[in-house]
Amino acid sequence: MRSVRSAVPLSGCALFLALFAAGCREAAPTLPDTPSVSSAISASRISLEIFVDAATGDDAAGNGSAAFPFRTISRGLQAGSSGMTVTVRPGIYSPATGESFPLRLKDGLTLRGAAAETVTIDGAGAAVVLEDAPQARIEQLTVRGGGQAGMVLGFSSTAALCALRQNFRGVVCESSASVEDCLIENNSDTGIYIRGSAAPAVRRNVIRGNGGEGVECREDSAPLLRGNDIRENQKHGVVCTDSASPLLQENTITQNVLPEVYVLFGARPTLSGNIIRDNARYNIDDARSPGQGEISALGNTWNDPQPSGTISGPADSRPNYFIKEAGNSIRFSGGAAAVRRRRLS
Repeated sequence: MRSVRSAVPLSGCALFLALFAAGCREAAPTLPDTPSVSSAISASRISLEIFVDAATGDDAAGNGSAAFPFRTISRGLQAGSSGMTVTVRPGIYSPATGESFPLRLKDGLTLRGAAAETVTIDGAGAAVVLEDAPQARIEQLTVRGGGQAGMVLGFSSTAALCALRQNFRGVVCESSASVEDCLIENNSDTGIYIRGSAAPAVRRNVIRGNGGEGVECREDSAPLLRGNDIRENQKHGVVCTDSASPLLQENTITQNVLPEVYVLFGARPTLSGNIIRDNARYNIDDARSPGQGEISALGNTWNDPQPSGTISGPADSRPNYFIKEAGNSIRFSGGAAAVRRRRLS
């Protein structure tokens, strides 16, 4: 049997622990209300979009929100950063509305119009209207009035669903950018001008009615031109010059005033699966310097029956296939049937 001496300390210890626990329960803080995960995400999304409205916006009093937009794209781009979208509401944005050119994007920023039919950026003769940045996107805008270019792409960016018209050159590309699903028309010189060591992907665009070439590939450029409609340009459909090596796949190149595909100097394009026909002169003109070797033209559809070998003609004649200098050739093979087989495979 335990003694009274040993029992008292135990009872006191139990009482102390009970009182301590009660005190802890009384002192436990009440946590404040916190927003739900979904509302936090919604707030984050809202903060990633900046609005611009030439009609109702205000660069001084606005904060870029949907209710209080900025007036100019210039201010919206200044406020934006990587991962954000500057949304441009319908209107014409020009020096008259406070814009200063060129408009320069930031890394990872998206500039998006409500629709190319309703949002126009007018450079009003400024040398360049828009300049890109790494991983930037330009979408759903009409760009016009560039004295040298509507858009200059110098980085790995994307231009999509835009209209480029009434510039000197529609797009100048110096990089591995993507130009997709755009309408590039009625520029006074070239639709798309590709230079340097650029290797852009030019896909599914309509390039028509330009005062010069539809597409010009210069220097060491190596673009992919796929699925474009290149027509009714006042000079050539596609020019390949210097040491350019473009890959032309599944384009329709038709009704241009000068040769549809014009090859100069040491250029060496590869043509596959294209429809090339109905131009005012030659479908393809190999005017390279002597001894540049062979151009590959596989599985294309031409006006006349597919040739089987090297075809040449004098400068004053009008053959569909024209090889001007000695030591060069074009290897033709396949045709419409070959294209169909390849597409089904």
